[in-house]
Amino acid sequence: MITLEFDNRFRKAVIALDEASRKRAQKALKLFMENPRHPSLNFEVVLSSDSYFTIRVDRGRRILLEAIDIKTYRVFDVGSHDYIYRKYG
Repeated sequence: MITLEFDNRFRKAVIALDEASRKRAQKALKLFMENPRHPSLNFEVVLSSDSYFTIRVDRGRRILLEAIDIKTYRVFDVGSHDYIYRKYG
């Protein structure tokens, strides 16, 4: 099973989301912990790095993860697809 650590940047960003988006983010993280390769998550590497990945919250929102080791990820940020890929991609 995957272990998650939460960065303060993520904590601040998730508070700013509306309730429905927060619930979808929680659901995506739970699914990621159970099955990180689940097709609905669209788990993929961020182009600028081999240790940063995104998972899909919904059609327009992504969660940025940093791989600490094979079973541990830091949940780094959440935001629109464009925000995540412009800032970190």
